[in-house]
Amino acid sequence: MSWGYAGLDAIAFLFVNIAFITTALWAFLIIFGLSGLPNMTSQVGATGAAQRLCPAELYGRFQGVASATGAAGGIVGSVLVGLLVDHAGVTILLNVQATLHVVCGIASYVFIVRRTPADAAQIAA
Repeated sequence: MSWGYAGLDAIAFLFVNIAFITTALWAFLIIFGLSGLPNMTSQVGATGAAQRLCPAELYGRFQGVASATGAAGGIVGSVLVGLLVDHAGVTILLNVQATLHVVCGIASYVFIVRRTPADAAQIAA
């Protein structure tokens, strides 16, 4: 999961800022195509971590809360981008989004990846 976020971060920064180097369509298509693997890796890792760390009797509720939180975050993000795009510019906002992938990668490493199976058992108890 952390590697997925890190890879997605690198691809996102490259995708947003490559226009300063080239505007060739093929370069954007290749970079966009490369974003699929780290995105999939981060999502599969997040789902796997939830399945491993969440007690079975709470997993359904956890998924519901996680889905609702993601949807609410999407709404808030869309509104904020709509309000900020005229003031900050698209490139800055997309670089902020890529920076959030860095934050997700660090948070997933610190709070999830470093946990041992004993930590997970203690949480479940």
